[in-house]
Amino acid sequence: MNQPNRLHFGDCLDVMRAYVKDESVDLIYLDPPFNSKRLYNAFIGETQSQWEAFDDTWQWYEAVGDFHEVAGRPSYGKLMDGLHYVLGEGPRLAYLSYMANRLLECRRVLKPEGSIYLHCDPTMSHYLKVVMDGIFGSGLFQTEINWQRTSAHNDSTTFGNVSDKILFYGDESINVDDIRTALDPKYIKSHYSAKDKRGRYTTSDLTGPGLSSGDSGKPWGQFADRPLLVGPQKGFVR
Repeated sequence: MNQPNRLHFGDCLDVMRAYVKDESVDLIYLDPPFNSKRLYNAFIGETQSQWEAFDDTWQWYEAVGDFHEVAGRPSYGKLMDGLHYVLGEGPRLAYLSYMANRLLECRRVLKPEGSIYLHCDPTMSHYLKVVMDGIFGSGLFQTEINWQRTSAHNDSTTFGNVSDKILFYGDESINVDDIRTALDPKYIKSHYSAKDKRGRYTTSDLTGPGLSSGDSGKPWGQFADRPLLVGPQKGFVR
């Protein structure tokens, strides 16, 4: 961006419009609200007192302005009209209108050869892909990265919700090795505390905890009741 590093506090829409030039950013990573319908708090200072960070619940009246701002731009009216037709004037359209307005600014500031990564979850990822396709173009969609947050929950009534999604858009010539970085030594030491002659590792369960009756509780090869060993090196699973 050819300017000193600085931290801005505020709505990213306002910050981008005020401070970020057209086609000046190489890479954008967004970890926005997810429309999770949860209230998030943050801790302040040594007293650990809480303050309300944001309410991830959306109401249509809060995003009407965002909707009309995007719908009023050339090329995006049909996108917003389609979402309006399918979803109606409710929380989901409110959230997507908020995101679409800010993603348009991301498109403005992103270099043609740049890349953008949108972190979301299965609640809205499918809708957000439609919005991203409409704004950045479906041809720039590279992949949906699965971010596994935890191991199996062993939920009794449904499939475990253990992952987030990252929508990756950019030119097909992008080499992802260019953005890979080694793990911080402090992170390796704290998260891979076990060690043998081959290096550090940690353990991870192959299934949910405990044994069950029936075939699913019987030994499975040499891995019965044994953990999966995972190391910090690329491709290190044993």
